[in-house]
Amino acid sequence: MNPMTMCLQLLKADSEAQVIAILERNHLWHDAKAWTDYGNNDNNWSIIGNQQGQAEAALVEKIVNAHDSILMACCRREGLDPAGSRSRVPKSIKEALHRYFKLGKNHLSGISSQERSALAERTCGVVATGAKQGPSYAIFDFGEGQNGGEFFDTFLSLAKSNKLTVPFVQGKFNQGSTGALRFCGEHCIQLILSKRDPSIAGADGQWAFTITRRFEPDEHSRRRSSVIRCLAPGGDVIRFAASSLPVLPTKTSAFGRPMWHGTYVKLYEYNVAPALSTNLQFDMKYRLSALLVEPVFPVRLYERRAYEGHTLETTLNGLELRLTEDGDQNIEPGFPVGSTFTTAAGDFKLRIFALKKDINPRRYTGGDGILFTINGQTHGAFPRTFFQRKHVGMDYLARSLIVVVDCSAISARAVEQIFMPSRDRLVTSNLTKELEEALSELIRDNDALQELRQKRRQEELSAKIGDNKQAQEIFNSIVRKSPVLSKLLITGEKILNPFSSRAGSSEGRQAFEPRYIPSFLELLRPNSAHTPRRVEVGRTARIQLVTDAPNDYLVRAADQGSFVLASTTDHHWHKRVNPFEGIWTLNLSIPEDFPVDCLLTFTCTLGDDTMPEPLSVSFWAQTIPFVPQEAQAGGSSGEKKKNPNQGAGKGRPPPGLALPHIIEVRRQNWADHEFHDYAALRVVGAGDGSYDFYVNMDNLYLINEVQNSNTDKLILENRFKLALVFIGVAILAEPNEGATEVSGATPELTMADKESLVRLISERMAPILLPLVDELSKTGLEEGSSLGGEPM
Repeated sequence: MNPMTMCLQLLKADSEAQVIAILERNHLWHDAKAWTDYGNNDNNWSIIGNQQGQAEAALVEKIVNAHDSILMACCRREGLDPAGSRSRVPKSIKEALHRYFKLGKNHLSGISSQERSALAERTCGVVATGAKQGPSYAIFDFGEGQNGGEFFDTFLSLAKSNKLTVPFVQGKFNQGSTGALRFCGEHCIQLILSKRDPSIAGADGQWAFTITRRFEPDEHSRRRSSVIRCLAPGGDVIRFAASSLPVLPTKTSAFGRPMWHGTYVKLYEYNVAPALSTNLQFDMKYRLSALLVEPVFPVRLYERRAYEGHTLETTLNGLELRLTEDGDQNIEPGFPVGSTFTTAAGDFKLRIFALKKDINPRRYTGGDGILFTINGQTHGAFPRTFFQRKHVGMDYLARSLIVVVDCSAISARAVEQIFMPSRDRLVTSNLTKELEEALSELIRDNDALQELRQKRRQEELSAKIGDNKQAQEIFNSIVRKSPVLSKLLITGEKILNPFSSRAGSSEGRQAFEPRYIPSFLELLRPNSAHTPRRVEVGRTARIQLVTDAPNDYLVRAADQGSFVLASTTDHHWHKRVNPFEGIWTLNLSIPEDFPVDCLLTFTCTLGDDTMPEPLSVSFWAQTIPFVPQEAQAGGSSGEKKKNPNQGAGKGRPPPGLALPHIIEVRRQNWADHEFHDYAALRVVGAGDGSYDFYVNMDNLYLINEVQNSNTDKLILENRFKLALVFIGVAILAEPNEGATEVSGATPELTMADKESLVRLISERMAPILLPLVDELSKTGLEEGSSLGGEPM
């Protein structure tokens, strides 16, 4: 068969069976000599099979390679070697975009939606064809393309340094795009078609293509793992001459428009999750947006399966732009807010989006709550349960928060220590742990989040807590009469008022009026070299600045500002900046080993490219010895004043719990708490050490007891509520000191684990609670009597 004819047949095939049939007709499928090991490595599955864990993450790598190819083509058209002409090529992706596409620092947000779609149509696209379940995806780009003789050094190579020294591309490891192969049907079949851009020196004017496939482990040859091989009859990929090929999608078909050069990759029967295999314009687009938070180029998506609609194509612009453009409808007023912080890994930028209460976060990031990006591509994520951790305390906002951490400024070594080369998960390391701790503190201490949490909680409780006055009084009475329960629950603090105003809340505060371009930066409490701020080594100093810069000034898409801290030493300071309503809090960590009695001068600089000169202000700090908290509390010299409420273990809070707030939930509000017929109890941390207990008052077992019992309904409901709350309290309470070591109790659980455990155990206990309480009340046990059984 003519090579071009065979190539077009393979392109239009949408199943592995069709591809195999075409290759069999051309006597290639069963010809072992026509296939060569991918990467010239007969053990390549150890690399190819050890990439991304999710099909959509592997698909993103194909898009990233397409974007890299477009930028490298622009560079080569200037006659430059992207990896060799270091002094003349762009130094970064943003510089390349400005140089070749006139995109400013505002990137895609600086152009209209029509301009973004037009840019996508002339750079890169994804086409979905075939079956609705198990679709095939094609990724095409108008980048540099490759001659047939270059396939084995580019598309079909593994672990070569093809782009390692190119400063303006994403791909570095020369392996990421192979991660898609394991998701291509049963046989890992993929088509690669390419033609070098004729305007680039050395282009041979021919199209070249190959097919990849998986060969099973072979006991006869003692090969114990699969191997990926590529079609190369006679040791070379197949080539043919043609000015163009009709392979690009039209308005109604997957094929028809001419492609003159570039690369076209097709993944057959791609195994994405069923929820993502629906119309490409919806769930898959949302997922790709979360993985390409700020893509280098917009991506045109073409749905060409048997779906109907006004239009079957759309443009993928990334999560950041999507959230920004959805702001008025889906984002809470005052958000996003931004922050910057520094750890041993380098400088990070943080952007926090808070969705409105009724917006489903899965439409944006699925189960991910914190996304870590480098040059706009997600390299890993923390789940939404991160916000429910005890030391974060954002339970009421856990379903609404999306946090984007920009890691683009950290060093290459730090990237290796924090992220896997597959760019889909984080490494367990000291740098990762420090990053995690910094994020916990930033989110916990963020003023805007604290205000929103208080607002959400008040909205939920205000209409309901009054209905539970009797149950609350009974609960409090039982606790106070029981020494054991009192010790467990009462920490010496007053019972917390769920609606008390938080210090620093917006209530009664003058409205903040930000300026798009800030006009001043001052210290809230100015000082001088003669009256410096005294800071202890080993502690974090808290410096407050006043400005009229907006909350999102450091992270907004357009005219993004920067905050720089300089000092009279060359020390790399670990810092966090929390802007909120004109008060910017700078948390500055002073190392334990820093010299004492040093006078330091710090200069804070704030500005952006629209300002002729940045704003700046200086402050002075003098280091003093570390003073233990016990000494600060007034203990005698050398004597450690023990806190009677101090719990076991370093950093562990007191073992007691504040008295809980009990809230009834009826069927009409089940969706808010993910309740169902058998659900019983949900606990939510209030962020102040107390918990809110949501009880399902339309639990099926409670309803049955009410219908079949002679006992008053109110009494049964109170028994059910209180029994469940005591179970929840027991699960939430911290173990006594030494409990794990002595009694073999379960090790300490995270807050999210405990909340899940409360759901599970309360659901299992719900059927027996009321019958058990009723029967125990009838036993009439006297002192010294027994229910039988041998004495212990």
